[in-house]
Amino acid sequence: MENNLERLVPEPFHIVNRYCNSNWHVPVAAWNTHNLMLIESGAGIAITDEVRHELKPGVIIYHSPGQSFGYETSLINPLHVYGINFHLAQLSIDADSCHSSMLSCLPLDSYCNLNNPDKFYRLFEELAACWDFSRQQNLLKCRSMLMNIIHELILYFQMHERTSKEQYIIDTVCAYMEKNYSKKITLENLANLVNLNPTYLGYVFKTCMRMTPIEYLNQLKICTASKLLQEGCSISEAAFITGFNDPFYFSKVFKKIKGISPREFTKVTYL
Repeated sequence: MENNLERLVPEPFHIVNRYCNSNWHVPVAAWNTHNLMLIESGAGIAITDEVRHELKPGVIIYHSPGQSFGYETSLINPLHVYGINFHLAQLSIDADSCHSSMLSCLPLDSYCNLNNPDKFYRLFEELAACWDFSRQQNLLKCRSMLMNIIHELILYFQMHERTSKEQYIIDTVCAYMEKNYSKKITLENLANLVNLNPTYLGYVFKTCMRMTPIEYLNQLKICTASKLLQEGCSISEAAFITGFNDPFYFSKVFKKIKGISPREFTKVTYL
């Protein structure tokens, strides 16, 4: 069965809003459930597959079934945590039947320091309160609240991943242009560098940098040309060194970026 995150059905069986005492700990073991824990305050350690992670406010931990994990709280600064243990089924529905299977893992990082945890504090607290006071009558409500938490976490991690990917694209493309600005560079060259469609690369670059890749490249060229002119190079020499084969086009681009022509720039420089 293919993973379809739109057809998940969680079954919570243990939800807590816990103010830990100094002796609280969860022994390291492989558990057969999904586990989410959000740190509201305090300090401690999470041990995941023998790797130790610091627990502090805003950190969220996710463990999938079969994963080895345990927790320890600080003796002098005990943890306040929200914890959820749950099973997770995935439905397969067609015109004549409905089948389910257990989902082994969600697309979440095992350890993450949330940038803005306030929304998740509220969601976890509301779920814990519903579970404590009315789970027998409102299990469906608890289930829907947990589904919302899972949905919000998946969106958060997808956004985080997308931001990291876009930053990699920008860093790679900019580094290439900074090193090769004197060569002929096209949008297609840059797109091939990061295995993207040229149109999509242009969209990502302009969204992040507020200019197109070619505009950024021309900024690099003109910045370098300005330094060359200040060092005594002629206009034609500065144009050639920075990859402009046509001095007239060089002058046009220079004036567009600097606001004055190369000739005017040299006069100002030498005053």
